Amino acid sequence: MLYMFKTNLVVEPKTFRIIRITTATIVVALYLSYISFLCFQIWTDKQVIQVANEKLSAIEVPNIEICVYGNDIKITQCVFTIKDRSKIHPSCARAHDDVSFLYRKPVVDKSHCFVFIGNRTLFFSEDNDDGVHEIVVVYFEILDLTGG
Repeated sequence: MLYMFKTNLVVEPKTFRIIRITTATIVVALYLSYISFLCFQIWTDKQVIQVANEKLSAIEVPNIEICVYGNDIKITQCVFTIKDRSKIHPSCARAHDDVSFLYRKPVVDKSHCFVFIGNRTLFFSEDNDDGVHEIVVVYFEILDLTGG
């Protein structure tokens, strides 16, 4: 026995079908053109950041400014890491001739900031055995913690 079901199929209007096919074609074309654009950008990419290593003979260590209010301050020691070994210099001075690496600049105003200058005695360098290659740690002491 054959049953027949009556269905109410609505036929799609021809203009709607043309609009749907046109829209799908445009979306696919835009997607493919975007993928092509990305591939072109990757293919013709130019490096924005240029990384270069330049050997410099020596760079002077910058000045250190320490600000404390109403107190005096002194550097107790400097620890240098030179070619993977640490060396402690009390008062930031060389042991053999007692020349200080850092000198305290005289305070000219009441800003309570002290500037310690290298005075061309300490350099970052690559080839020099006396140069600092890794780390400089400066320890300082505030002489009067009460501020009076």
